[in-house]
Amino acid sequence: MAVELIYKHQQKTYDLMRSSLGPGKREVFIYPVGCGKTFPPIKYLEDCLKNEQNKKFLYVTSGLDIIDQTKSYISEYILGGKPVNKKTLPNFRAVTYHAVGLLKSIKKLRPDVIIFDEIHRMGAEHWEECIEELLKLNPNAEIIGMSATPERSDDFDIYGINVIIQVMIDSDYSGVAFTVDPSSESDNYILIEMTEGLGEKLVSGKVIPNKFFVRKETGMIDLKIGELSLDEVIFNRLILEIEKTEKIYKCPMDIEYAIKDRKIYILQ
Repeated sequence: MAVELIYKHQQKTYDLMRSSLGPGKREVFIYPVGCGKTFPPIKYLEDCLKNEQNKKFLYVTSGLDIIDQTKSYISEYILGGKPVNKKTLPNFRAVTYHAVGLLKSIKKLRPDVIIFDEIHRMGAEHWEECIEELLKLNPNAEIIGMSATPERSDDFDIYGINVIIQVMIDSDYSGVAFTVDPSSESDNYILIEMTEGLGEKLVSGKVIPNKFFVRKETGMIDLKIGELSLDEVIFNRLILEIEKTEKIYKCPMDIEYAIKDRKIYILQ
């Protein structure tokens, strides 16, 4: 029994894979839940087994239950009911994201095609370095990513298949700093807006921030609007971090920051 793509969206995805994939190429596709996202890659596997038998496949997903389901599809549609193992499918390996960093054999496999199922999960903190290493070891591998959940609460970019983690800071204070006063466009002052707690309520306009107008020449506060007070040492360190950031990028900056346990974090 051959793999049949019964839906138009599956066939379109497969056609795009065939025309776009090649050494070092990367493709990600997003399906709603229950629309058969597993089948276009399985069809690609089937065709490669017929025409490019030496191609090695690595299938990576989040759980053993998904691996078992995928193997059952391969068994039914490609192997005629035979189980998936090293004898029946020697160039196919399926592992979880967690196992990528534990199995030394993964480094020896040198896959030609890597399929990342549930790709939105590959940016998880404990898997980040392992996935990065896998991609670096196989720069010419064809990458197929698929997901039914493209949105993440962190900054992981599944479309670029880049692992980007931003840790949540439960801040004591947070805010935005401008190295040029946005209202007067004067570069004589740094404007620091600050609120207690997380900065989300500030940037969304839910609170009126405390404002500090700091003269660059002296580092002193010329004008303060609001009742919030901050330890002088921490405030001076914040000013230094703001000035340092502007010097690095050599242009006016607006900087989001957080302060937690007297430590300053530059967020963006």
